[in-house]
Amino acid sequence: MAKFFNRLVSLFGFNHLFDASSATMRVGYQDPNAENSARLAKYDKNWMLYHGSVSESSAPPPAKTDSNVNPPHAGMGLSKEDGTKDMPKTNWLSRNINKINWWAFGRPYSLYNEEYQDVMSLTMRCWGPHLLEKLSNMGQFGSVCGDAFLMALPKQKTKPEIRFDENAIKFVASVASDVNIAVLNPSFCTPVYDPFDKYRLQEMHIQIPIRSVDENGSWHTQFQFQRITDEKVYTAILDASGKPIAGTEQEIDNPIGRVYAIHIRNKPFGDSRFGDDDLREASRLNEVYNEKLMSAGQIIDYHGAPITIIYGARAKNLTKGPNKVWGNMPKDGKVEHLELNSDLPAMNEYLTNVKENLHVMMGVPEIAQGTEQAISNTTGVALHTMYMPLIERVMEKWGYYSPWLIRLHVLCVRWLNYLDLLKKDGSRGRKVNILSKELTEEDYDKMEHESEIHWELPLPKDRLIEAQIQQTLVSARLRDRKAAMRSLGDKNPDKTAEAIREEIKKDLKEGTPPPVA
Repeated sequence: MAKFFNRLVSLFGFNHLFDASSATMRVGYQDPNAENSARLAKYDKNWMLYHGSVSESSAPPPAKTDSNVNPPHAGMGLSKEDGTKDMPKTNWLSRNINKINWWAFGRPYSLYNEEYQDVMSLTMRCWGPHLLEKLSNMGQFGSVCGDAFLMALPKQKTKPEIRFDENAIKFVASVASDVNIAVLNPSFCTPVYDPFDKYRLQEMHIQIPIRSVDENGSWHTQFQFQRITDEKVYTAILDASGKPIAGTEQEIDNPIGRVYAIHIRNKPFGDSRFGDDDLREASRLNEVYNEKLMSAGQIIDYHGAPITIIYGARAKNLTKGPNKVWGNMPKDGKVEHLELNSDLPAMNEYLTNVKENLHVMMGVPEIAQGTEQAISNTTGVALHTMYMPLIERVMEKWGYYSPWLIRLHVLCVRWLNYLDLLKKDGSRGRKVNILSKELTEEDYDKMEHESEIHWELPLPKDRLIEAQIQQTLVSARLRDRKAAMRSLGDKNPDKTAEAIREEIKKDLKEGTPPPVA
């Protein structure tokens, strides 16, 4: 096993894989497949729209040379090299997408499986200390690109100075967190599905660009390529033309027997293997909004510095400046300022209508973006009604993302089982029997189909009212206590219930009266 991972780490270069989160790292990538080329072009355009660097109608085609290594969104609203201005100036697209993703993935989720709760809970450590950041990246990739890719793979620990020395690389897997969940850049990933089942992932191709400088100071681009199937893992270093470099091709057995990467479709298309983004429906409205906003701004700028019109006199004979008095004007002389006769109120009303429609198309009510509202003890039903479009969009995301995240956790279980980490917990310095039997394919199937992910909406709640509701349901035998605890935000009801039992035993032993309900 150690030999396998030494080869996996030294040959595949997975350190680059885990760091591949930038949306603009893809340089010179030429995919021969027309569908994937169109997909990558869409990714490039959507990232520009998200960062507000261009309008939809002026989005350039994807870069084909190394000159595009710098982010196209280097500065929203700043002059570009050709002297023009970046568009749009007011970017409601990114603001609304960030709001949706914060509502959907801004809080840790809880994973439940009645039969395998301990095992599934252990896999939450595979997210590492950056759970919320990874969830945010996942949601951002899904919203902008329409696709999100994640991978579960054991980490490696090496010394930087001997990083490329195969004999010095040591793989350490002593705790569950050594199996790492990584969020991949969709531009680097190409899934291959069963032609009769677009949910059956047969292969995952990952092609990561690596730029290096030679002794002459010239930049060169190579690619680390991996093809993962259920049976094999193939790796190679490709040159700029996409051909394998001699001596870099390797193929080894897949130790867990499954493609250890997942592809999440943000909004599935019935006739496509890939998902839809959250920008498409509202991008044109955002462009129209900024065009009219700039027109209104130009009108205001034109009249911001008053223009004086003089009839029947010479301007050079009149003293300019504030607090000046003009006399000896001709009989038919007249002085006035250029008036603002444009119908700005109508333009402002049009802008308001466009902005309202933009929020409707994206499912983010204006109240969610901080518009002024009266502060009151609004009931939960009223709050749900006010935020219903956003709640519907968030629940839609949860419905599409949750099954794939559960599959990702099952992949983590497969790694933990392969590494013999399900029978001990090294982080506590003592052995703990997490699992008392050998896992079979039936067990993995139960984990995937009988597990649930519980998300939490960020709506404010009256804790007292919520507790009274749950207490009433438990008293009427309509709900069990653990489910009530989960509804109140308890992420580990089993541990809480055990602590309560221990406290009751202690009180009975010491003769302390129970608390009054």
